[in-house]
Amino acid sequence: MTTDTLDTGCSTRGCMPSTSTGQPEVSIVLTTYNSEKTIPHVLQALVSQDYNLGKAELIIVDGNSRDSTVRILRDFLSQYGNKFSRSELILHDRNYGVSRARNDGIRASRGRYILILDHDVVMQKDTLTVLVKHLQSAPRRVAAVVPLHKPPCGSRLALWEYRIRRGRITKINAITSCALVRREVVEEIGLYDETLGPPFTIYEDIEYGARALAKGYEIHVLGTHEVIHNTCNDAPQAGERSSQPNYLKPLRALRDPRYRYALRRYLSSAPLGERARWYLYTSLVSTSAPALLATPFLGAVAFMPWLLVAAGAYIDVVRQYWNIRTPHISLAYSLVSYVWRLMRSTMLLIP
Repeated sequence: MTTDTLDTGCSTRGCMPSTSTGQPEVSIVLTTYNSEKTIPHVLQALVSQDYNLGKAELIIVDGNSRDSTVRILRDFLSQYGNKFSRSELILHDRNYGVSRARNDGIRASRGRYILILDHDVVMQKDTLTVLVKHLQSAPRRVAAVVPLHKPPCGSRLALWEYRIRRGRITKINAITSCALVRREVVEEIGLYDETLGPPFTIYEDIEYGARALAKGYEIHVLGTHEVIHNTCNDAPQAGERSSQPNYLKPLRALRDPRYRYALRRYLSSAPLGERARWYLYTSLVSTSAPALLATPFLGAVAFMPWLLVAAGAYIDVVRQYWNIRTPHISLAYSLVSYVWRLMRSTMLLIP
């Protein structure tokens, strides 16, 4: 089935399809945009899965690609579409961004589990099997599971995080690419927020994860199973911005009202404890900064106790990223993450 556009009439956070007899076990929602350099590898890895694809449906959503992506997708479905229980290609009339693309794919899906797959993630042969088995055996509070992303062209911070998470199961706060999600969780928390930064997509995966965490769910990262996140020639989906910033992005974000809006949307969705930490540090800055500017010495003396309190509130950062096998990297990454969280909190003070 090919659809030029999909007009559901649903809100940005609601309207899930009803499921019926013959429900597939997995719905694979693959989003693309100008992906001709990466999508052939993604599709080849997908059709090479050792998982029984007859128990899965494939829904591809393209954001009006201007290169040969659509031709590649149609050729693939013509050759391999019958391997899946059902396949569908949804073609948008323009590039609405990754959140809209994912949402339209989710709305069209019927599976018990939903795989959110981007155009630059190449799975191993057993990735789908491993993810399904993990959710089947995990407690119901585990909303989603994500394989460890190995970035061939990642930043230093991305490589640090890869080394910290490798070889063990950890928790994460985002429902991002190659995440296998329980359908009942999606029905409970809704769809990706399409309002985050139009015409760009900013922070959508972390805001989505925050809604799951606020409901008491967990999101697991399987450091024992890796996929390749090929960002070397990545074509962003409608100017999509990474939720893991590099060294310069925090400075640019301070001037970007869309980013501050995204942070506030994230904060409104975050668990109570996370919101309390943000407001704690915001209060710290708003009360101590004027004194620090007026009388630097006395202001610094007054500022230090608050800073220690904030560090205590964010001690979970160290726990989250601690790996005894890489202590120096763990401490360095925790420090960077801590400073970045404090910077994000400070953004709440900017009108």
